[in-house]
Amino acid sequence: VTHGLDSLLRLYDRFNMAGNRYGAVVCGEAIGKLYREEASFDKALEYHKHGLEVSASLNDTLLMSQVLNNLGTCYRRIGSMQAASDYHFKALNLLENLSDTSYRARKYRLIALNGIGNIYLTLGNMEVAEKTFRRSMEGEKELGSYLGQAINAANIGATFESREMYDSAYVYYLASLKFNRKAKSNIGLSLCYNHLGQLDETNGNLDKALENYLIAYKIMENDKDRWHWLESCISTARVYIKMGDHAKAAVYLERAKNTAESVRSIEHLGTIYDLYSD
Repeated sequence: VTHGLDSLLRLYDRFNMAGNRYGAVVCGEAIGKLYREEASFDKALEYHKHGLEVSASLNDTLLMSQVLNNLGTCYRRIGSMQAASDYHFKALNLLENLSDTSYRARKYRLIALNGIGNIYLTLGNMEVAEKTFRRSMEGEKELGSYLGQAINAANIGATFESREMYDSAYVYYLASLKFNRKAKSNIGLSLCYNHLGQLDETNGNLDKALENYLIAYKIMENDKDRWHWLESCISTARVYIKMGDHAKAAVYLERAKNTAESVRSIEHLGTIYDLYSD
């Protein structure tokens, strides 16, 4: 329930000084997640790796699986798929061998499945990715998690989009939009509008694509999560280029470049310089 990085860092120090290792790990995981959202991946990995070491010494399987999933997500963000796969599968294996049927145990298993699905998606194995996302989504439905269902619905939509099954992708992106509204997730809403914009752009409807990209951009404009904001910023620039409005495209490309450099996102910078060449 502690909000803000500074407050969490102070609390983390208090737990360590008191010798409360469990509290330090729980707090450290929250700190790592905030650093990840700011795209400070080195710092995020530092806290998560320390959390893995301590949770293993505590022999706390649930806490270990939480940390393993966080490590997997971090490595996915920086494009290190082998490491990401190792951590997500370790989390899943721990939980598969656990008799615990609590909400936390079931949730961490579903997070691991979603992470594995995202790895298959990135590597282009769409059929296995879709099946994995569907398993995760069914579990999130049983837990009554709108956010979990939203994430998996969008992922399933992405597998259809990659296979050029645009009508099916559209249906799942709209379903994700609905779940994100129920979950009140700004990040989720922004990503959904970005996905819808991509479908419009692919189908040649640039005006509608731009409308959706700008909605996504506005939602995340003042959010600390620069990683997800970059998607809509870059997409907006790309559509302006296609429309021949290079002046507006340059504005968004400059914003994207400055942000991508600050968060050290090589992947985004590659896309940005490609658009500059266009």
